[in-house]
Amino acid sequence: MMKILSRFLAAALLFGAAGLLTTRAAELGDPAAPLLIQEWIKGAPVNLAKGKGSNIFVVEFWATWCPPCRASIPHLTALQKKFKDKGVVFVGVTDEDPAAAKPFVKKMGSTMDYIVAVDKENGTGAAYMQAFGAPGIPWAFVVDREGRIVWQGGPMERLEGTLALLVEGKHDLASEKNQVQAGKLIEEFASLAAEDKERPRQDEIAQKILAIEKGLKGIVRSPGFDATEVRRGVRFDFLLAEYRKNLFADPGVAEVIARQAIPFAPKDFSFDNYKLELELQKLFFDYFRAVAISLDPETAANLKPKLLASKVNKPELFSQIAMILLRDERIQMRDIDLAKQFAKRAVDATGGKSASELDTYANALFAFGDVTGAIQTEKKALELVKEADLKELFQKTLETFEAKAAPKK
Repeated sequence: MMKILSRFLAAALLFGAAGLLTTRAAELGDPAAPLLIQEWIKGAPVNLAKGKGSNIFVVEFWATWCPPCRASIPHLTALQKKFKDKGVVFVGVTDEDPAAAKPFVKKMGSTMDYIVAVDKENGTGAAYMQAFGAPGIPWAFVVDREGRIVWQGGPMERLEGTLALLVEGKHDLASEKNQVQAGKLIEEFASLAAEDKERPRQDEIAQKILAIEKGLKGIVRSPGFDATEVRRGVRFDFLLAEYRKNLFADPGVAEVIARQAIPFAPKDFSFDNYKLELELQKLFFDYFRAVAISLDPETAANLKPKLLASKVNKPELFSQIAMILLRDERIQMRDIDLAKQFAKRAVDATGGKSASELDTYANALFAFGDVTGAIQTEKKALELVKEADLKELFQKTLETFEAKAAPKK
């Protein structure tokens, strides 16, 4: 549960709060809505109604600019291969322009080996993501052979286990619903605990959660619900959000909140480091607005040295920034040099021992025009990568670089 809360916070920090508006209340067991598609860009079109009785469908929402989506693609491909003979069909849906999605899917090749489509005016997203109040992408929905939505969640979570139960005819929808109910109770508990309100109600909810967990026979996402630990964690998250909200509006108030939060903080947490991260994120948000929304070259030019002067040492944040600068289609004034410098910082911060950061840097070098450097760096990434699916992806990337370097006949 704490991992999920942290993911929500991280997304809000970098991209800003967008808000989730549900068009209707949806729940597991509801009939799956038809897929409203603008264009099928890989594989044959899918009709959920025609597949009823024979197929199980996984409908996954993603985007080319989303780093977690890119990380989950090889996993989805592996699952499609594993369950293909069992009648399971994967469909990846993006709301991006086909002009952005097509080259990405083509480059991924067999690493993205399932059906891919572009949503039509967010019709599919509204019927799935918004209707279920999904927190963000990547997010997947499973449709059983009866045409019902029987599971939703992050594709790296319990998707494989859910599919295994479905193909064996052992999936328990009632148990899944109980798990969802436990999740809602945890959210209510967390909401009260965050502001330290209504302790008797908190205790009542905690008992209900524990009772549901016993009935789930160990299927829950965590080893067990610990009310004391959750209280500590959500109280810290609440105070951290208040600190973030006040840091730039009222620094004095932010410092008071930081002192209140210290007793609840993890042992390795540093408010000094966190402040530096927030400052970099705000600078980048302002920079992104300048190059993607207001199209203000003067502001962008003034912010670039400030971004590079940051003292943060956060390789994953550097990589995220680099990938957004390289891939986000909304950017109209693209600075490849800035992307390259942030990608290089990620490599330096990991001592050149992270395959993922090296791959990002190789892509930045290639975009910058340093094909030789890109090839050398991608080869280093290939030497370090252990996951077979990522190795295949990196190999294809290397082949793309090498093809560019090859003399024209």
